[in-house]
Amino acid sequence: MKPDLAKDLLHSEIIRDKAQTNSRYAQNLYAALCNNDFCKPRQSPVSWCCGWYQAADIIVTLAGYGSRMDWCYSGVDAGDFDSYDNASRGGHVQEGFVTDEVMRDLDTLGWCLSNPKEQS
Repeated sequence: MKPDLAKDLLHSEIIRDKAQTNSRYAQNLYAALCNNDFCKPRQSPVSWCCGWYQAADIIVTLAGYGSRMDWCYSGVDAGDFDSYDNASRGGHVQEGFVTDEVMRDLDTLGWCLSNPKEQS
């Protein structure tokens, strides 16, 4: 059976609680899911990935609020900020960026980036 990150996220009480109570975290998780490949190396070498719309749908279900279009394109353009925690953007990050907090949470579920890109 192919590992399913969306299913694991939806079954994680900790991640669900964070997404429901912290819109910055929900947006950061959405951004991380966008166009990244993740794997669960202890179970399968097969990677899991999703696009922006699927990532937004996962966050709507996980957070329990908003619509697909509230999350899609909620990131910021790379030229709009000097660091991912820009206070004027409420901590929102561009699609594809994985914050340390989100990566730690995914790691607790056994997930990692398949092909980590340099995060700027």
